[in-house]
Amino acid sequence: LERVLIERLERKTLEVEALYQQLNNDPAATLYHMLARAFGAKVNAEPFSMLAHALPLRTVLRYRDDVVRTEALLFGQAGLLQVDFVDEHPRILQREHALLTRMLDLRPAPVAAWKFARMRPVNFPTVRIAQLAQLLMRCDGHFGALLEAEHVDDLYQVLDVEASAYWTDHYTFDRPAAARPKRLGRTAADHLIINALVPTLFALGRLQGRTLLGERALGLLEQLPAEHNQLLQGWAELGLKADHAARGQALIELKNTYCTARRCLSCGIGNQLLRRTVK
Repeated sequence: LERVLIERLERKTLEVEALYQQLNNDPAATLYHMLARAFGAKVNAEPFSMLAHALPLRTVLRYRDDVVRTEALLFGQAGLLQVDFVDEHPRILQREHALLTRMLDLRPAPVAAWKFARMRPVNFPTVRIAQLAQLLMRCDGHFGALLEAEHVDDLYQVLDVEASAYWTDHYTFDRPAAARPKRLGRTAADHLIINALVPTLFALGRLQGRTLLGERALGLLEQLPAEHNQLLQGWAELGLKADHAARGQALIELKNTYCTARRCLSCGIGNQLLRRTVK
């Protein structure tokens, strides 16, 4: 399982390495793109990726002291400000984005890519974008608080962000809802660490020849709880429970890469079982 975990991280390294080269070997910009994809989870990973490409990190960080302009850039470049609004907040964002678009020569991503159907409202891309805005405002320009953290508790402090006041009683623009603070929960923070920070750290360790970064990535996985999903529940029912995220990631990779693909001859566990059968 330890070997399979390394295989999973090495496979993800290819994605990070491609981004790293595309972004002129900039670690911060690379993590920004990985975080954006992770904010979208599986359903909206691609639209969030398009948003990150439509809004370079250096651009949004120029205005990170101003929540209105930060949200205007993110929602505007996401293509979500291209309608007539009733509420004052989105109308202000719309005006700010129009001004910044002319100043910075920006081109929004296509709005049609975003998916809202069959999702819990707390996971709507509008809420996640508002939370991403707060995270960008909290972090410095090179994401040092994330890239240099040794312990998960330090990461939780950085990722403990809450969407701005407008979103307390909204999940989408112009549709009031029962008041509920839109704080990034612990489960969502774990998802960001597992799917964005850890692969980026591991890849940077390989790309920069810094073994300590790879070790830190593995150490963070061992500090995190395993994800809750049907795949890991299936392993638990077979008597193999993931007691931390490192083991959980290994079991996910084992199932998807070996079991589902019927690569038993390439699998250490499969080989062991087959040898017993032959005997």
